[in-house]
Amino acid sequence: MIKNLKRTQKKLSALDDELKKELSKQLAVGANKIRNTAIDNMKSSPPDAGRTYKRRSVSHSASFPSNPPRVDTGNLVNSITVKGSGIKYNVGSRSQAPYGKWLEFGTSTMAARPWLRPALEANQDDINRAIKKALKEGIKKVVR
Repeated sequence: MIKNLKRTQKKLSALDDELKKELSKQLAVGANKIRNTAIDNMKSSPPDAGRTYKRRSVSHSASFPSNPPRVDTGNLVNSITVKGSGIKYNVGSRSQAPYGKWLEFGTSTMAARPWLRPALEANQDDINRAIKKALKEGIKKVVR
């Protein structure tokens, strides 16, 4: 017979809830860091970059392939969102900027200008550390 079975079951249930709460908090922070890094990378792309072209009366210099895209109209930057809750979050561009995926992965006529994957990679270690810390903190709160 297990001593204090009911109490142990109650603590395990609380542990599950507490871990989800702590993880959700850290994942939301991490997703927003990825979003902000992607935006910062696009805004700081070198000004004397790739090919220059005109659209109506406005000139724009494209970024070099494999660099984040340079901000032109601001549409892509303004469309980057974080959606989710619990332990699932998505970072990406809304439908008003469908070309975000073409920039990220390239097309048959254009080399990739990744903007999301580099932002994820830049924050991966911090997010992993925050998740580990959240797990430890969640366990501490329940085990006490």
